[in-house]
Amino acid sequence: MPPATPVARSISSSGRRTTASRRRRNHLLASAELETGDAAEALEHLRRGRELFADSLTDVDDAKFAIEEARALLGLDRLKAAAKAASRALELIECLDPQDRR
Repeated sequence: MPPATPVARSISSSGRRTTASRRRRNHLLASAELETGDAAEALEHLRRGRELFADSLTDVDDAKFAIEEARALLGLDRLKAAAKAASRALELIECLDPQDRR
């Protein structure tokens, strides 16, 4: 297991077990997997994180997931799918209220 992954799991597993914390955990794990070169595992963490939202995914969170998804798909040389995910993220960001773009 690459060094970043145990650190991410340790950090993200502390604290309460709310849906929001599990979503953040999966997002953090996906980012760690991307940094260590495991794009397939990153996509799996992103899938799990999105499932936790089901009907309550905000545009901000959806854009964050889409950005990470695009990065993971690039890592897998799935260029068309990566471009589609990146385009979705840009569309979501453009529609956000300026206060939410942080």
